[in-house]
Amino acid sequence: MIFAGHVGRAIGPCSASNLGVAVNEMSAQEIIAQIKSLPPSERAEVAKFIVEQDDSWIPDEFKEAMKDAEEGRCVDMETALFQTPPAHLQ
Repeated sequence: MIFAGHVGRAIGPCSASNLGVAVNEMSAQEIIAQIKSLPPSERAEVAKFIVEQDDSWIPDEFKEAMKDAEEGRCVDMETALFQTPPAHLQ
């Protein structure tokens, strides 16, 4: 069983053993094996959670480009390659 935020470290003064709860510390390999054993929909839920919690693996340039696209600051490739940009953008 995985307890979010408590894998591989002590829970603290109010530990699970004091509460009568069993806590199993798991290695990363064991967690990965558990995730692989999940049905596809639950694996997708885990992946979504991980991506939302830690996006350090996504390049900053990509994040900036996605923000530009969400805010409507984009142009199609043909326009970008073959038309002169407006004067205020040069």
